[in-house]
Amino acid sequence: MSAVGSSALYSLDLLRLTTVLAEFPPLTAADAHAERRSPVCGSVVAVTARFEQDRLTALGLNVRACAVGQASAAILARHGIGRTISEIESVRSQLAAYLSGDAEHPSAWPDLEKLAAVREFPARHAAAMLPWDTLIAAHADRPEIRLSGTG
Repeated sequence: MSAVGSSALYSLDLLRLTTVLAEFPPLTAADAHAERRSPVCGSVVAVTARFEQDRLTALGLNVRACAVGQASAAILARHGIGRTISEIESVRSQLAAYLSGDAEHPSAWPDLEKLAAVREFPARHAAAMLPWDTLIAAHADRPEIRLSGTG
């Protein structure tokens, strides 16, 4: 990636988001956890979470990723608590459509516009999606979900 492309991708707003992750350390008492690695870029996201029914009540993150993955995780963490897994899945789908150019704006979810430059870098789309996919996987892998077969 050229220096010009890199500077276009890593805006000050995007870089500021990466500092938010310090507010969401891994949880010691969680009812959901998952870790996913992107085969595209090697990023790794580990999620610990608590849910009441299907509503996210607490979230902890360990993100070893580029600034795009970190910023996306920060957006999810900052605005995901209090949301249902259905809302999170919907925003995840909207974000994927937005990044691929199939939608004009990802949703009313705050701060997603700070990922706008990522649209121009398809190789970074996986990094942006990884935190969302990992949280959804953590929810789906909760024991009560596996036992009941619902989710």
